[in-house]
Amino acid sequence: GGGAPVTVRLSRYAFADTIRMMMYGVEGMLNVPLIVHRAHKGDFSLLVQRAVRQRRGVTNLAHGMLLSTTCAEDVARIRDDEIPALTSGTFLGSDRVRMQKQACAIWPRGEVPADDADPVRPDAPVLFPSGSLDPVTPAHWADEALRTMPNGRHVVAPGAHGLGGPCISQITR
Repeated sequence: GGGAPVTVRLSRYAFADTIRMMMYGVEGMLNVPLIVHRAHKGDFSLLVQRAVRQRRGVTNLAHGMLLSTTCAEDVARIRDDEIPALTSGTFLGSDRVRMQKQACAIWPRGEVPADDADPVRPDAPVLFPSGSLDPVTPAHWADEALRTMPNGRHVVAPGAHGLGGPCISQITR
């Protein structure tokens, strides 16, 4: 802090991806309206500060683990011809999925069993805690998974992507 101002070029994608990453947590999500409002007024300073931190990897995200998991389990199932319809009308557009597909094309990938996407049918109790505002794993996905889990429960808590704290821990116990 306190250094001379620096000019930063911010692409449309970097702007949108910064907003996407902010939506993972309640603290970041609460700042999205202010940052978007200030950007609309021509002040991009808060957004650029967030974007620079994210681009430097100052997040809790393990990128290698993300690619190792998503390249094998998710991205491999995405067909190029499906991308336009699935991303139309979103603030990120198709850039994010196309970039992840490019990364996955060169990332080492483990083998996934053919039945990996089949529904599981456990007899054991299953708890799905969801955030009501989760931009990554919407609560309705848990409802869909519970169709094959007779001993499953879904708890939707007000909030963003990650849930935790004493309340969720107590419900889990």
